[in-house]
Amino acid sequence: MTTLSERCVIITAALLLMVILLTSTERPAFAIEELSYVPVNDIGPSLRLQLNAFLKQNFNSDSSDYIMAETDLNGDNLLEHILKRKNCGQYTNICTHLIIAEKEDELALLSKISAKHLMVGDDESYGIKNLLAFKNPTNAYDFDIYMWSPREKMYILGANEIRN
Repeated sequence: MTTLSERCVIITAALLLMVILLTSTERPAFAIEELSYVPVNDIGPSLRLQLNAFLKQNFNSDSSDYIMAETDLNGDNLLEHILKRKNCGQYTNICTHLIIAEKEDELALLSKISAKHLMVGDDESYGIKNLLAFKNPTNAYDFDIYMWSPREKMYILGANEIRN
């Protein structure tokens, strides 16, 4: 039979072992960037003119219908633009997000992604950050990963193995 002090030592050792095991196991870190949207009317006039021309040509629309977030997706210190309609979420849970890059004197569409929320992931494909498309209204951890494809020259739906 063990004494009270021996039991305390055993319990303390067991707790210490559990702490060591729990803190030493490798767990993947996953960081996501929340996008901050502003009305397109709040951006500079030069970019707004470019966006108006781009949206008119490609989507028969203009920038007054959109809000925009800016983020550097490839680490080149040039911001890419993510647009979604102002009324997104009012009539439908899924919104179309346009991912646009400035390319010399024109804009280029990098992808068109449907999602409830779009966030920038920490992982990269070919040096370009992945985009996380959240569609499930009841599960905040359910998302699709869009990865850069050099062959397609745009974001495409990637494999889910990245999360494993």
